[in-house]
Amino acid sequence: MSNIKDFFPPGFVEWQSPVTSSATMEAGKGYPVDTSSGAVTMTLPASASLGDTIELNDYKRTWGSNNCTVNLNGHKMQGYSFNPDFDVSGTAVTLVYADSTQGWMVQQDEDSPLRSSTPPGNQEYTSSGSFTFTVPTNITNVCVVCVGAGGKSGIGNSGQAGGGGALAWKNNITVTPGSTGTVTVGAAGNHSGNNGQSGGLSKFAYGGVDYAIANGGGGGNGNAADSAGNAGGGGSVGGNHDGGGAGGSGGQDAQNYGGPGGGGAGGYSGAGGNGANSQTNGTNATSGQSGSGGGGGGGGKGGQTESGGGGGGGVGIYGQGNNGNGGGGQGQNKIGGTAGNGGSNGNNGSNGANDLHGGSGGTFGGGHGGTQSNGSSGGPGGGAVRIIWGEGRSFPNNAGLV
Repeated sequence: MSNIKDFFPPGFVEWQSPVTSSATMEAGKGYPVDTSSGAVTMTLPASASLGDTIELNDYKRTWGSNNCTVNLNGHKMQGYSFNPDFDVSGTAVTLVYADSTQGWMVQQDEDSPLRSSTPPGNQEYTSSGSFTFTVPTNITNVCVVCVGAGGKSGIGNSGQAGGGGALAWKNNITVTPGSTGTVTVGAAGNHSGNNGQSGGLSKFAYGGVDYAIANGGGGGNGNAADSAGNAGGGGSVGGNHDGGGAGGSGGQDAQNYGGPGGGGAGGYSGAGGNGANSQTNGTNATSGQSGSGGGGGGGGKGGQTESGGGGGGGVGIYGQGNNGNGGGGQGQNKIGGTAGNGGSNGNNGSNGANDLHGGSGGTFGGGHGGTQSNGSSGGPGGGAVRIIWGEGRSFPNNAGLV
């Protein structure tokens, strides 16, 4: 005798008793899912064939307060590989398997189209300038991290080092699909005469609000041996933000005692390391400070015999990581100062040169190492902005690439 189910029409499902806890589903069955006591995860079958059908129903109309999540179990749903959440009360949905490309398809939903978790995504801006960000379809919430550009060192007889740019981040910015915001990415500082200029700020502006302002590091004065100029200060954090850290200050050379170190970029929960000062006793091998909270390390002092200081370490834009170590210093020898290491997977700065030039700051946001005499090569790290979206994604710890 044939199984009576062989005579069921296509799309027929056999309804089960209400489900109150997570379970694995079978093709050809319907599941009233009761989330009144808490969220429930329903896992799709490990294998599927064309036409397999499953139905889900909000048994007590409580999915709005406690989600019903579908674990795809290695499949796709409507072409996506993330687990969808159903979070509107009264939902009833029919799922039919198509193929390995699209996976399970939504054939019927009595409330509204499929409410899947937002596909994770991101947009990076790593060149200086102003840009328009258009909110993607179905995206209603974004998070942003901004890094200010590093400051340029001065030139002349003892050029003071540049400061590191700040880092700022903001989560849960409410946005509207199709609307636009403005992204500003700071440019690395340059020279104005003998003095170094500050790096530009980075920020995200939306709906009349400036979010996560990360100011650039300050520029260092030139001809310090003649005018006792100041080093560049670290960039500060501003605007509407949830966290971040100031950049490290550039080092100072009292009087031609070796190029000072550039400041490190700020971290996700702490400041960048300060660049090494050149002490009144030029034989001291002064090292830069390490960054904190994932910030970049400050550059080390160059040798007194006309050697440049190490550049400050930059900072990464994929979430908080290790602190950058400070660069090592040199005494009275013709060796440049060692660069500060990058924090949170940012780039290291470059070592100071043994022929006057300060080391470049690492990307993003590292300060330029101090020069000696007329050294003018190298420069600070530029700024950056990264915007992310998707369920469970946020700074500083859930912001990696997808």
